[in-house]
Amino acid sequence: MYELDFGQHSKRVENKALPMDYVRLVYEHGSRKQPVTKTVSREGDLLFGKYLYSEYMTNESDAHRHILWEEKQNRDRFKQGDFQKQKCLWKIKDGIRKKA
Repeated sequence: MYELDFGQHSKRVENKALPMDYVRLVYEHGSRKQPVTKTVSREGDLLFGKYLYSEYMTNESDAHRHILWEEKQNRDRFKQGDFQKQKCLWKIKDGIRKKA
């Protein structure tokens, strides 16, 4: 766990974003692509069945892989937190506040 400056994080994500080239619609029995300019319909498909989810995709897979690699490198710099220890500290702080 670490503190996150949401404003700075949002700007960073916006600067790293890749243009989306198409939407992949996933159904029970397959998937299809459609342009991002077309509205996504969550209705079932006669050929593929029930709609499950959609995901925006880019044709720039090398750039996408590079961004994911950079983000992993940045995350690995941080020491992983101990959630249970942090949870105990919160309980202790709450107990002190209630006594005061």
